[in-house]
Amino acid sequence: MESIPLSVIIPVSNDIKIKKCLSSVEGNPEIIVVLNNNPSKEVIDTTKEDKRCIPVFLTAKGCNLAQVINIGVQKAKNEKIVIMNSDCVFPNKILSKINFNLDRFDVVKARLSFLHNTFSESLVAKVRYLYSHIFNNQKNIFGPGMAFNKRIIEKVGGYLFDEDMGWGEDSDLSRRIYKAQLSFLFMEEEIVHLPESVWHDLKIAVRIGRGKRIRDYKDSISFLMGATNLFYSIILDRYRHIRLSLKHYGLLVTIYLLIWKAFYFAGYFYFINSKNLGKLWIKTKAS
Repeated sequence: MESIPLSVIIPVSNDIKIKKCLSSVEGNPEIIVVLNNNPSKEVIDTTKEDKRCIPVFLTAKGCNLAQVINIGVQKAKNEKIVIMNSDCVFPNKILSKINFNLDRFDVVKARLSFLHNTFSESLVAKVRYLYSHIFNNQKNIFGPGMAFNKRIIEKVGGYLFDEDMGWGEDSDLSRRIYKAQLSFLFMEEEIVHLPESVWHDLKIAVRIGRGKRIRDYKDSISFLMGATNLFYSIILDRYRHIRLSLKHYGLLVTIYLLIWKAFYFAGYFYFINSKNLGKLWIKTKAS
């Protein structure tokens, strides 16, 4: 089996879709599976069955995605890293192409396609496609499918993903990659994201909103200013999300987009809880 000098990082808890993910991994790269948040026996057994996998067990409850991925990257032996989700599959030969391109660029990003079987799943798929490929002038460097050389870490602030944020960490890293003016390539090949339910998607929206508030807090942006900016960005369609959604997918998808944004805002609002602020204030002052 061909050995590819890449380390593929896959965080997983109880998502049995990891079977399809692992079966799509070509050749013999290093595969680091970070088992977190009380992983199920079926997922653990699936990981052990694939002899290429190096399992990393985290005992803490809850899922801090940024921390989980950072730990996987720290364990990686290779310079070249590929971030993957357990509910996604690689197309044929993409890892070889990523490996080739990482010899020429600091960061490489595969495109994403989103599958769906039901009407509600199609709403999720289309909104995720908008965020991944339409909004922000098609320049979002989001995972999965983000690949990079480890040497970029020192150029993006000395850390990879912000563990205080927990979620929305790839958006923050994307911002720092552009700020550092690193070389990057958007590939034409598509990683396939398996169907996702509305309920799961909206839970993620809350977590990402919470992560955004944490990032704003660390950047000394007050809750009032941050919330006002979010509110007016929706009402005034400042970033043209509503117009672009209507143009590409019509009214029903746009309604779901607004629901998603409402849950995102709820996550942002959640972080004004004094316990959350206190914990981060103490950590910020100690660092």
